[in-house]
Amino acid sequence: MSPNSEPKQPEWFEVFFDLIFAVAVSFWAERVASEPTIGAYARGVGYLVPIWWVWLGQTVFATRFPAGSRTVQALSIIQVVSVGLMASQLFEYRPESASFPLAFVAARASLLTMYRRAARLSPEARAVARVYIIGFGTGAAIWAVSALLPAPSRPYAWVLGIAVDFATPWIGRPTLARVPIDYHHLASRVGVFNSLLLYVAMEGIVRALAHEGLNRTSLAAALLAFTLVVGLWWIYAGRVNTADLRTVRGGIAQPYLYSQFLVVLGVGTCSIGIRALGEGHHEALTLLAAGVFFWIGGLVLIRAVVLRHRDRYWYIPFAAALLLVPLLAAAGLPPLITFALFDAIVLGLLTIELRHGKGHSGPEHHL
Repeated sequence: MSPNSEPKQPEWFEVFFDLIFAVAVSFWAERVASEPTIGAYARGVGYLVPIWWVWLGQTVFATRFPAGSRTVQALSIIQVVSVGLMASQLFEYRPESASFPLAFVAARASLLTMYRRAARLSPEARAVARVYIIGFGTGAAIWAVSALLPAPSRPYAWVLGIAVDFATPWIGRPTLARVPIDYHHLASRVGVFNSLLLYVAMEGIVRALAHEGLNRTSLAAALLAFTLVVGLWWIYAGRVNTADLRTVRGGIAQPYLYSQFLVVLGVGTCSIGIRALGEGHHEALTLLAAGVFFWIGGLVLIRAVVLRHRDRYWYIPFAAALLLVPLLAAAGLPPLITFALFDAIVLGLLTIELRHGKGHSGPEHHL
């Protein structure tokens, strides 16, 4: 074995782990696209949150503690299997079945076991593990109890359980600071995951093309969709994911990580819109516009509020895009023309980033 092979192994495993979760998001997008109504979409977003939250939990652990041991990888596989079961319930549209919360509990039990093992490293690690075991353990217990409730009541318990989880890092912030997160590793994990989500949107393009067959309209729509997705990814990868996370507001990673959900939701919703457009659903443009809106909104939130970038060359165009996208969706123009205008907005933002971002990425912009 070469000297460089061992350090790379955890990275390869993390890519595998992230890919499985990207597939779960793909299942989610495919299921919602089969019933692309606003009500079904709103319910679907609620079911996507716990899947993303499981990914986030393991990611935060891996960026605070070494994750290369065989035992930790085996425990991570349990989380992968659990999320696979959760995604299968979404795909079959049985999200209120007992299997969905029990799979989440299994994923949480795996993560808490990882923290118990990490507690042996030092007194600081023990204190950090205690915060998560108490907080996430309480949230998992609520999820476990929800399996005993009538099916219509379970989502209310899930909301409470997720709320406890969300509050845990904030309440335990002074203790968690004893073992700081590796911010470079964190940015890398988030960037890889968001890049893998490109697969979700690309799959939507291929499926829409297969449904419509090869003709001028379908090829034009596929080209517009491809341009949109690549443009979104390029803007994100070019600047947001290269930021110095040590400058985040309050010196903690939670605001940055929580804001990333809008980026994930944006890519997933774009995929739903692309699939629905290929099948001729009248809600397709609304969903596509929502995807672009969420994605741009996520970037504005990350850059303006979390990373505190103060640069009018990106701030004004991105804010204008947030206003234009829903207006275009409501204008009643032909779908392909509206789609092309969405592309024009994204390509305009990308041009600004490529021409201005590199030359203005100095310390005065907190980059």
